[in-house]
Amino acid sequence: MNVRPQKSFNRQFSRLKSNQKQTATNRIKLFVINPYDAQHPLKGEWHGYRSISVGGDLRIHFKELPDK
Repeated sequence: MNVRPQKSFNRQFSRLKSNQKQTATNRIKLFVINPYDAQHPLKGEWHGYRSISVGGDLRIHFKELPDK
């Protein structure tokens, strides 16, 4: 699996507190190991995207792209 964050993700990630960054990094590592654990599809304007819960009100939204 290839994970490529967008510039907006990197910008928002840099603004997180240290403990939030660590938690988010751990969740991303778990996602790479098991992509279908603890993630769900989104609806409405976010249709086509999926979400991973990091903790509290912190979420990572992503879109699966076909392999090139």
